[in-house]
Amino acid sequence: MKAPRMIFSLLIFALLPMAIAKPHPVDALANESLIEKSLIEQAQPSSTESAFMQIGGSAPLRFVPPPPPERGHPTGRSEGGASRGSCHVAGDLPLTAIVPFADGYISPSREGVEASAATSFATGTNTTPNASSLTTKGHPSFWFYVPYSLETTSLEFVLQDENNNTIYQATLSKEMPREISDSSFDSDHGIIQIALPESVPALALETSYRWFFLAYCQQNDPDFVEGWITRRSPLPSSLADELAIASPREQAVLYAQNGIWQETLTVLGEQYRDNETNLEILRDWASLLESANLEHLTQQPLLDCCEIE
Repeated sequence: MKAPRMIFSLLIFALLPMAIAKPHPVDALANESLIEKSLIEQAQPSSTESAFMQIGGSAPLRFVPPPPPERGHPTGRSEGGASRGSCHVAGDLPLTAIVPFADGYISPSREGVEASAATSFATGTNTTPNASSLTTKGHPSFWFYVPYSLETTSLEFVLQDENNNTIYQATLSKEMPREISDSSFDSDHGIIQIALPESVPALALETSYRWFFLAYCQQNDPDFVEGWITRRSPLPSSLADELAIASPREQAVLYAQNGIWQETLTVLGEQYRDNETNLEILRDWASLLESANLEHLTQQPLLDCCEIE
């Protein structure tokens, strides 16, 4: 009788590892649920993307920078300096050119340049981000954030060719032609648009131009930003055809995907300025600025200012 009992015991010991290795059905379901939950969480968008999708139902608009040019320009100055003399500064943000903040071509030094016949200024070593962008238009728009009160500040815009010849120069008046009804936009400082007039010769293809934007709080000591803009070759016919039938948002997306900053900003900026309560446009505006490292400007008002004197 001992032999059968011994055989039975050996059989139990042989089957015991199999019993231990096989999980309980409830445990198996729990593990499966954990794995499924993990996979679902990995597939879910981030909280920011989820919020965007709930608001607009489409992916946020983001700018895709173009490849750097083979021949770099001297680095621009995309942000101004500290507050100047009697200037009334609203907040802590400096005078800013609304161009993508990216590492650019840093020159070891930049000699003084003449921004106009009556104004000159000099700077030393420049380590600010490269202020340059692309356009497809012969008469593009330029955008700037002005932190100073427009009631006490004179503004000037200068455009030069690569040989430092001034091809356009304008002084901007402080009057705002459009009454702003929304109290959040009732401000004398903010983001402004400067459109190159049709009376000025169109920018040449594959040619770079240097611009200066100056804010005068003291006559001989302006705060300023500067940079470069290049008009690229005509768009491929397929892209031009898409743009011709696209909605304003679709146009902004197409421009952004092809690295055309000026038109992306202008199409979307004009939409946002005229429809500041539209949540989808607000979402796109914030996303565009964030993709260009300009998220600190997303809360600044867009002003319908200024008139050219």
